Amino acid sequence: MPRAHRGRIAARNYRINPVMLLHDRGLTSTVSPDYAGLPLSVCSPGRNFAEPRLKPAVCVERRVISFPTGPHEEERLQALLETGALESKPDPALDKICEEVRAYFDVPMCTITLLDRAQQLIRATEGLETGETSRDVAFCNYTILSDEVFVVEDALTDERFRNNPFVTGAPHIRSYAGAPLIFLKDIRLGALCLLDTKSRTFSRGDKAELQLFADRVIREIARQELERAVQP
Repeated sequence: MPRAHRGRIAARNYRINPVMLLHDRGLTSTVSPDYAGLPLSVCSPGRNFAEPRLKPAVCVERRVISFPTGPHEEERLQALLETGALESKPDPALDKICEEVRAYFDVPMCTITLLDRAQQLIRATEGLETGETSRDVAFCNYTILSDEVFVVEDALTDERFRNNPFVTGAPHIRSYAGAPLIFLKDIRLGALCLLDTKSRTFSRGDKAELQLFADRVIREIARQELERAVQP
């Protein structure tokens, strides 16, 4: 990939700098300054999200809201950066896959998400708007921990998600199925997600079909990476 292109992606990736640093029981956590307007407290000046030793979290009303990460998180983030997939311009090919998936599974919402160090980028979607969320509220944090499709049949009965702002408020997610975007061994860039406002189950066949669609997403991301790499 051309050096200039990588520089542009890096600038895009870390354009939001944290403003606070929380020390809690020896854990150092970065804090996103744009976390949905919620109050921040018990914090002191911090450093940049690009610092690999920091684990993202949000300090909200004297609590740390964090998310799980796998043992290859730094390698995953580097691979995501190098693909160039974090560029936010519309992507008709990925939008088309979302459209097909939403119709195939008859769900109101389908998204393709990429998980940056502190943010979840909604790269393509049907039924929602594209954009970004703070990563700590992302269901997809759990999806990228393994190569298996991750399912939440009823978020209101799941302790991990029942207080999630996207469950208690719009878009009122009740069920979720996410297929990891497997880029390399142990490297999952994000997820292809099915979202519904009612509880539902997903069969083994459903999960297999969703993973096939996710593999299409990865092939498209890899194709675009190759095209950018050969551009003068």
